[in-house]
Amino acid sequence: MRNNIIFISLLAIVFLTSCATVVSKYPIGLEKYAITSEAWKGTWLSHDGVIKIKVIDETNGIIQLAWIEDKDKEFKLETITIQLLTGKKWHYANVLEMDNQTAKEEYFWGKIKKDESQIIFWFPSTEAFSKAAESKKISAIISKSGKSTNGKEITQDVGSGKVLLLDEPGKIIDLIEKEESQFFYWEDPLVLIKLHE
Repeated sequence: MRNNIIFISLLAIVFLTSCATVVSKYPIGLEKYAITSEAWKGTWLSHDGVIKIKVIDETNGIIQLAWIEDKDKEFKLETITIQLLTGKKWHYANVLEMDNQTAKEEYFWGKIKKDESQIIFWFPSTEAFSKAAESKKISAIISKSGKSTNGKEITQDVGSGKVLLLDEPGKIIDLIEKEESQFFYWEDPLVLIKLHE
């Protein structure tokens, strides 16, 4: 199951579903990614809806996304706070807060690229990180089990589980930026287009 079922919040919806995901004990990135409000703030459109982006901290690359979600026949405002960091060649988005809960030792993340009017986000590949952990290229905890509807524990395939990366960001970046073709779902990016207001 690919991670881009719904792209309303860039990250939150996917990470709250039962789809496979890769999280990290530490935010992924080596340095702060300074941004400008002018470049990031505004209204952005995806194929699933509209979100607003507000810059919270330009120096530290912290943004907040907000959108309206239809829950239980009522509209509800949802928000997510993200920190943008740089690696050696790429930029990364890390979730700092969602559902009013601050991330701690389990950061949802992915590769992000932005130009003047478009943001592209790639989710990390659960399968590729699982293989890297199994071959001892990185340290990780791979969760392959879940609960069925009757409460009995069931075993799921790796594609339905979670991979928690335990290594420092530098080691992970060395791995993924050298072997870039296998660690993200390149064929299935999430795209936001900026609306001119």
